[in-house]
Amino acid sequence: MRPKHHAGRQHDAVLAGAFGQGERVIDMRKPRPHEHARVGFREQLYADALERPADDLPHIDKRLVEIARALATGPKVLLLDEPAAGLGTDDKARLRALLRRLAALGIAVVLVEHDMSVVMEVSDAVVALDAGRRIAAGPPSQVQNDPAVLKAYLGSADFTPAPRRTPLVPAEVPLLAASALHAGYGDVEVLHGIDIAVRDGELVAMLGANGAGKTTAVKLLLGLAAPNQGTIRIFGENPRSPGAKMRVGAMLQVGKVPETLKVREHIELFSCYYPNPLPLPTIVEKAGIDGLENRPFGELSGGQKQRVLFALAICGDPDLLFLDEPTVGLDVDSRRTFWREIRAFVECGRSVLLTTHYLEEADALADQILVLNCGTIVAEGTPAKIKASVAGKTIRCSTLLSLDQLRAIAGVSSVRAQKGQVEILTSRAEIVLRELLALDATLADIEVVSTGLEEAFLEITRREGAGNQNETKMEEVAL
Repeated sequence: MRPKHHAGRQHDAVLAGAFGQGERVIDMRKPRPHEHARVGFREQLYADALERPADDLPHIDKRLVEIARALATGPKVLLLDEPAAGLGTDDKARLRALLRRLAALGIAVVLVEHDMSVVMEVSDAVVALDAGRRIAAGPPSQVQNDPAVLKAYLGSADFTPAPRRTPLVPAEVPLLAASALHAGYGDVEVLHGIDIAVRDGELVAMLGANGAGKTTAVKLLLGLAAPNQGTIRIFGENPRSPGAKMRVGAMLQVGKVPETLKVREHIELFSCYYPNPLPLPTIVEKAGIDGLENRPFGELSGGQKQRVLFALAICGDPDLLFLDEPTVGLDVDSRRTFWREIRAFVECGRSVLLTTHYLEEADALADQILVLNCGTIVAEGTPAKIKASVAGKTIRCSTLLSLDQLRAIAGVSSVRAQKGQVEILTSRAEIVLRELLALDATLADIEVVSTGLEEAFLEITRREGAGNQNETKMEEVAL
């Protein structure tokens, strides 16, 4: 039996990766002796979505299908390369729970990952590499405080991009204006009449959980798909017109280029599409790809590929730049370098529409934020306005109380487990803290902070009914 194409259905996708000894196909629909694979398959696929085409799934579900494929042979060791890339906060929590479940089943998991919240919470041991050298190894608590790791990888200090040198003065007429956009796939409507505007010198960040409709919106704005209803104008023109395309650059989450061409060849090819491209040395410097010019794209690491795709997005010296999850797979230092370049880009009067799951990125860079939930914009404004819309503070602590007990306390808006602690959002911090101390004499590691963008985003989307599509209760599949 030949492997199915990636665009096949979920059952097909699992079967495509299920080759055992002698390339024998293992059909997961039949009873089999590998209990690990059976449990992994049940844990990772929605019972009501087995017949959906894999390409139609939200990003988190595609990742789960990929893991299910890897588990199909009942392996003793599972290697995962950047499984948290592109996942939101709630999706990462699901991934962490899954990894702990697999380890409890006796499967050794080797994790290659840039997301430290995932690495430090689920790992028993961590090995840190820098330029091919091992610089530290040991338990997470030891490695994350190692001076060599802090210097080379995690960063030795907090970093925030420099603020604007001059205040943003929004133009009356936006250079990108989308009104009452409706779009969907077949009978399923994904966007429900949203409006988007981007003005000169403005960076607009669009936030939303996987499956909220962000990528669909970006495709419409770039002219890669047509809306069912609504209008889009970029520089006063249809986004598909040559005049608009010449002034736009795009870096898409699913962007791909031929892997056999060298980086220099890709840049030269893309540059010839534009009337006034940037010089090659300028592109190389801005994208941080010095030394990679003569290497084939396919030989680059994931982070290096991201930087090359950014180079291709800016090579035409665009007035409007679309960035769809641009820092996925980048380490901390590369992400900070990217932030500096984006800040410099908008300081020159250029504009950016950014989609990202790194909320600190949106908080640091954005002039305006749009929160998209289930195809509808449920909040918009400056980062400060978004954070102020959720009144209260966040209490972080270690407690023996269950999440249900915490939610039952008067004044608690929401509760979530995070990195071995709990985070409690409340508008009555002092009263809730006194109640916590009365209920749990072992309460420890107490911290009370103002509401950040991440807490505000989670509260807004949950308040608006977030997760109806992506947090469907997983049911066990009868195998």
